[in-house]
Amino acid sequence: KEQKIYIKILYFVLFIVGGFLVYNFKVFLPFGLNKMLICLAFLILGILLRNFVEILKKNIKTMKIFLGIAFVLCVGLWLLFGVFLNPKTSIYNFDLGNYWYFCLSNIFGSAWFFILCYGISQFTKRLEVVANHTIWILGTHYVFTQGFWQIAYALEFDFTWIYSVTAILYSLLIIALYILVLNGIKKLINKIKNKKQNLKETI
Repeated sequence: KEQKIYIKILYFVLFIVGGFLVYNFKVFLPFGLNKMLICLAFLILGILLRNFVEILKKNIKTMKIFLGIAFVLCVGLWLLFGVFLNPKTSIYNFDLGNYWYFCLSNIFGSAWFFILCYGISQFTKRLEVVANHTIWILGTHYVFTQGFWQIAYALEFDFTWIYSVTAILYSLLIIALYILVLNGIKKLINKIKNKKQNLKETI
């Protein structure tokens, strides 16, 4: 199991370095593969964070203290690298500004958001809907974020710290709507199944 974690860390580093080479030397890759290199790195980072929390679970008290401190530090470092030092970025346009600041802001941003979701998940199971439909959310989220960017561009607050903050709030709103819609679809499907089951029993 430890060996698998080392392999994941290796993949994470390789994708980060690969993304740097593609971005720094302006290498064109079809079908957005240049963006996929970086996205895969942070997908693996999410898996590593989950593995790390599983290790911390051996001592619940220590885990809570550590995650609390890590949350505060990660929020501060994310704001430093992502909002103040390198705010003018766009993964869709592959304009990342300072690449290493971009990576650091995403590492710390992923960490604090993961800790937040983990903490919330202790009180509600609704976030499991997001986890179970990640591919669907990622596949359609582009439409919503691109639309928001068009609004920001028209109102001339794109590439500012205001855009960074409002984009996060907007994304959270979209995810909340996803949860409501997906829960509604799930209830509807269960209702249809129950009706079919009841109909079979009556026959």
